[in-house]
Amino acid sequence: MKLLLIILGITTGISALAYNRSAWPDLYQYDNYGQCQNHGRHFCLVKGLIHPDPSNELWLQIKNHSQDARHYRWYLLERGVCLEECLRQLEVDGDRPRDDPLPIRKEAIEADFLYLADAKYFPESKEIISKHHASISECLNRKLFRKYGMTAAWKIEYCQDFNRFTPTLESADYLSILLLVILCSLAIAGTVVDRRLQRKRAVEQPDKVVKGSPIASIFSIPQNLRILMEPPKSSLSRDFKFLEGMRFLSIICIIQLHSSITMMYIPVKNPSFNEDPLHSPIAAIIAALSPNVVQSFFTIAGILMAGTLLDHMEKQSQITWKLVADRILNRMKRIAPLYLYFALFSLTLNRLIRLGPLYDRSVNSECLKCRNSWWANVLFLNNYREVTENCFATSWYLSADLQFYVFGVISLTAMKKYPQCKKYWIGFMLLLNFVAPAAVMWIANLPPLLGPLTKSAVSLLADEKWIAQLYFPSYTSSAGYFYGILAGLIYHRFKSHPERLIGSQIFKAAKWGSVLLLLTCYGPSFLLFGQVTEVRWWMPIYGALSKNIWGFLCAVHFLDMALSKASSARSILEHRWLQPLGKLTYSVYLFHTVVIFQFMNMVQSPVSNDSSSAFYLMIGTLILSYLIGLVMFLLVEQPAANLFNGKNNYLGLMMQYASDAARQYSKIVNKKGN
Repeated sequence: MKLLLIILGITTGISALAYNRSAWPDLYQYDNYGQCQNHGRHFCLVKGLIHPDPSNELWLQIKNHSQDARHYRWYLLERGVCLEECLRQLEVDGDRPRDDPLPIRKEAIEADFLYLADAKYFPESKEIISKHHASISECLNRKLFRKYGMTAAWKIEYCQDFNRFTPTLESADYLSILLLVILCSLAIAGTVVDRRLQRKRAVEQPDKVVKGSPIASIFSIPQNLRILMEPPKSSLSRDFKFLEGMRFLSIICIIQLHSSITMMYIPVKNPSFNEDPLHSPIAAIIAALSPNVVQSFFTIAGILMAGTLLDHMEKQSQITWKLVADRILNRMKRIAPLYLYFALFSLTLNRLIRLGPLYDRSVNSECLKCRNSWWANVLFLNNYREVTENCFATSWYLSADLQFYVFGVISLTAMKKYPQCKKYWIGFMLLLNFVAPAAVMWIANLPPLLGPLTKSAVSLLADEKWIAQLYFPSYTSSAGYFYGILAGLIYHRFKSHPERLIGSQIFKAAKWGSVLLLLTCYGPSFLLFGQVTEVRWWMPIYGALSKNIWGFLCAVHFLDMALSKASSARSILEHRWLQPLGKLTYSVYLFHTVVIFQFMNMVQSPVSNDSSSAFYLMIGTLILSYLIGLVMFLLVEQPAANLFNGKNNYLGLMMQYASDAARQYSKIVNKKGN
């Protein structure tokens, strides 16, 4: 890992090394948080823009260095201030004459970028900010001027009051705790009852396959673990068994990406470590490729949706539009229970853990966003919300995925019902894949590839236009899913005679051509990395092709592995331990953001960022997310699947039991009345 990072750190230019950044003001400085908590009352996070001073050589260096898109804005400083310590220092300085009078620089600086979170998320800080803003600014400017001859326009983002440090429990918190207790109790009771019935029936019927209680088995932990570990049964699932391994590899890449962004978001002692590797062509190519990781998930989802639906249609004597409603309802039954529990957990129990100064900026502000924007998540529309207002922005994927699913079901049903329209549906999908991203790039003047995230990571990508307009909306990210649908159509046609497709020259050309196109699109990406200031006519075409090629490559190679029985890559991805790890990726994807935000919550001072920091954060997040994901699978995801989608009508059985119990109770009451 260290060797890889050293290789990535080999630069192609000298701009990152031209200045001695250790002589500049630290980007991040925090007072001792623990001491402030013990001896003070308020801890404030403050950001300041350095006042421009052409006569100051350090300012000129900072200005020139910060213009590179791969670098931080070194003129934007962040300070963690213990308010009481600052006020004491001002009193001490006021009692002695100063040989270095502070120049009066009170003018504000208007920034054309987002660097402060919205004040509405910190209502408790309003009074403290208005009362002590001048004192904190004076305190910080004295330190800055004495050492560097500079001043800054400071703004307090928020202040923590240690007297109100412990969050109070609300009714929603009690509801969340009660629900968690009920789920745990059902799992324990279901396991005990199911095992006892199995043992009893094993004694009574030793020659038969023993099953437990149909109701208890819904929540039985051993039964749900068996479902997690069992091999695929349908021919479609067996052919695409390797996709579980692909899901596992994709979730690792996603967590690694989010961990790297986190290390650029939190305060660090050596921010130059995040800058220097970005001058390497290899790092630029990896960064440009990173948005495509989620496209792998979309392609997998598109293939499985199309394959499953087409197999189902093949068994139907008549195709009706009722099928669309049934499939969408089944999809909601699959994803909604765990998603709703995740939303409730994020709003309640998640906010009760308060550890450091970043709690209000990370955990608590996310909870408040969820309370304001929960409806967008429930309606699966949050991929069209402003990033600054989005409730757990990573859940955009679920909204886009459901939108693609609805479109896919409608389009495949229409193709089957009206075969003459098939070419128009396919043509529309291909047209949208190319025209939508190209049009957005041209109209919004956006670069063809995602640039460096060093600057926008400071605001958790809230001001990254490329992400907001080309990554989140479904109409600009449709390529992966739509190529998955087309791959599903091709698979369904050739699954009985795979050699006709695998051996064809067109398919072989598509296989190797997709690899060549990927290298052609992303190989020279370092030439544009962070350098695009004006969109030329060819850039939207290049950008649209780049956004399409990954989904196309995945679709072609997934088809190849599914239809080629003797693929070495397929054998590796079908390893028996990768199957349950792949099945858990839904819950892991949801809850890994909780783990990362709690890591931010733990940070109390600038951390040392070295070659292993992001890697260790990724490993820790991966392990904890899988542990939480396994618990959520056993308590929520699989029990809900058993309840709604099981072969036995569990919901009907439960209603029948409840009805029988009500009748018995009614009879008892009537007897007592008589």
